[in-house]
Amino acid sequence: FSLNNEIKGKFIYDVDINKNELYLFNNLLELNTYDLETGLLKYSQQITFNKQDQLNNRTWSGLYTGDVNLSPDVMNGLMNNLKLKKLENGKFYLLHDGGGLVLSLENNKINRVDNSFPFMNKFFGDFINYNDKIFHFGGYGLFRSNNTMLLFDEDNSNQWDEVKFENNIPSEIKNGIASFFPLLIDSDYYILSGNSSFNNERVFNKSILKFDFEKYTWDKLGDINLDLSRNPLIIPSETCFYVFDKNFFYQVQITKEKMLKFEYNKDFNVESLGNSTPYN
Repeated sequence: FSLNNEIKGKFIYDVDINKNELYLFNNLLELNTYDLETGLLKYSQQITFNKQDQLNNRTWSGLYTGDVNLSPDVMNGLMNNLKLKKLENGKFYLLHDGGGLVLSLENNKINRVDNSFPFMNKFFGDFINYNDKIFHFGGYGLFRSNNTMLLFDEDNSNQWDEVKFENNIPSEIKNGIASFFPLLIDSDYYILSGNSSFNNERVFNKSILKFDFEKYTWDKLGDINLDLSRNPLIIPSETCFYVFDKNFFYQVQITKEKMLKFEYNKDFNVESLGNSTPYN
């Protein structure tokens, strides 16, 4: 961190709320762990690439040819398409944002663990860590959004298998959904906002939807009385969605099934979020 708590350089990150830790993987192949309460670096790992596990095998050969070392230059090109995900068992993964590619960060090494296509046309979907398993829902590709839920079958086929829903899906995601905001509370997975795209027709989601990871069923909880088509800043955290609209701030309390509305202070500018010292 610098003096104004701004982290420099290109990186991807994940957060463990229970441990109050922030994890950053940067283009220098460093996996850094920060204490969120103090902002201090707790420990750092220098990640290296095992040349014996070439990344140009199978279906990824179209991206690379010959022996490839994951240098900082290569990572600079990949960082925009990778997501960092920490599982409850402490394992770290790098996941391609289109689905497909899975890289593990273990014993200070990067290893490819999947046996699938490098991406599966599920861009702008969501990776979910539930019960130490990796799921991927929704996304956009091949000129339409999709509503499939995939499960990474690690230590078996090492491929992505489709999860079968036990009931009919809500009409809001009949044509798929992408660019939504997710929130996992215990075994319940909520999504807010997002849009469906089919045959060049784009429809914004105005409902809060829930998926039960124990029953594999979908439910529609109801519509939300906000215009989310203007892409306000939305932050999911713990049990709430926090919506920073242009004129008002909203707290959508999922477990209490209610929404609170707040006015901004006169000196507050929502456009400054992320560009200055965080507001209390």
